[in-house]
Amino acid sequence: MASPADPQPSIRTRDAHGTVTSQTADSTGPAAASDPRLAEQLRALSGNRLSQFSIGTDGVRLSFWGQDAATPSRQIVIEQETIQVTMPGQPPQLVPSRGELTATALVSTLDHQLTDALTDQGHLNIAFGNGLEISVAPHDQWEAWQITSAYHLLIVCTPGGQLTIWYPDHND
Repeated sequence: MASPADPQPSIRTRDAHGTVTSQTADSTGPAAASDPRLAEQLRALSGNRLSQFSIGTDGVRLSFWGQDAATPSRQIVIEQETIQVTMPGQPPQLVPSRGELTATALVSTLDHQLTDALTDQGHLNIAFGNGLEISVAPHDQWEAWQITSAYHLLIVCTPGGQLTIWYPDHND
């Protein structure tokens, strides 16, 4: 746990009227990984269908738009340079996250449900209904991945694999 002298991670936002607000992280470090709200957020992500993906210079973005208007959209952003991809019936492969195999695997996964989303010591493991599995390892120097929602959830795998989490103000 951080001492009062240690700065807590925070997010600064500006609304349409120009008002700036700052929100301190709800959970950071090892405690974030054992926070029961994290498991709730990962379960809420599971069951959603991959609606869209993009691969760009800033990484891979997986978008899940929700099942209906009442279900918030969520995104997984992978910034790690390499990921482990396991195609159905094939052994796992360590590949560039912005490479051809990743793009091909994700095209085949569009509109398939995310069946599992887990974190373990900074590793993000996701599995889809078509059998595709992706694992993202933490990075020693950079943020490896993050999960966001339309209602201001932000889970970040910080350098070294610790999680920092900002939860939404209401049940998301």
